Amino acid sequence: MFVRCRKYSGDLLGSSREHHSERLTRRGTSGPIPLIRGQSIGIGNNVAVIESRRARGENGVFRSHGPTLSLPTFTQSLSSPPMLRSAGSEDIAAIAELTVQAYLDGGHLSPRSPYISTLRDVTGRLDQTVVLEQDDAIVACVAALPHGHAMAEATQSGEWEFRYLAVNQDYWGSGLGTRLVNAVEDRARAAGAETVVLRVVDDNPRAKRLYEYLGYHHQPQRDISFESSTDPSRIINLLLYAKAL
Repeated sequence: MFVRCRKYSGDLLGSSREHHSERLTRRGTSGPIPLIRGQSIGIGNNVAVIESRRARGENGVFRSHGPTLSLPTFTQSLSSPPMLRSAGSEDIAAIAELTVQAYLDGGHLSPRSPYISTLRDVTGRLDQTVVLEQDDAIVACVAALPHGHAMAEATQSGEWEFRYLAVNQDYWGSGLGTRLVNAVEDRARAAGAETVVLRVVDDNPRAKRLYEYLGYHHQPQRDISFESSTDPSRIINLLLYAKAL
């Protein structure tokens, strides 16, 4: 069941009311890599965690009893685990640049999209942003938003929401996306939340599978649909996914 909202410009991949209206596509999956249990891939606002006993298949493509995934090659070597910390005002420029670039690298928006200005406006979500820092550089970030926060859009009482999840493309496949989602869940749990939620566009089956790997479940009664602000003939449906803590 969808709730119809006219000209609601929501985030097609992870809950954002101000999202650009261009049709999104999934790119950035340039090459297969061998994966291991618990490894993740973060693509823009999307994260996959691989839960399989075995990892390597023919030509390095992940194979299990579930779907086959061909994922971006991890190109950075981690000498030590990135440091998880809360963001500060000195991080605003780096978070803005990382988030925009992650969306562009993932094929989530056009370089001319007006939504870029929203991604760059970190101030409103800075107080709830978590970053991963490697060698004095921010390589991943996410906003962990409690119900009632000005930037939370999909929550109900007792829920937290994550938005603007971004991982530097050089670190895709290194598990950083999963660390961020875990950090969101830890914060929410510590604050007494019962559930974490997110939104994802309905015509992105791969993203839906990835969130399901992380334990999120579709809540169809909370789906919404909206008319594209630039193409009134196109209706975009956002699905809400939730995970009980």
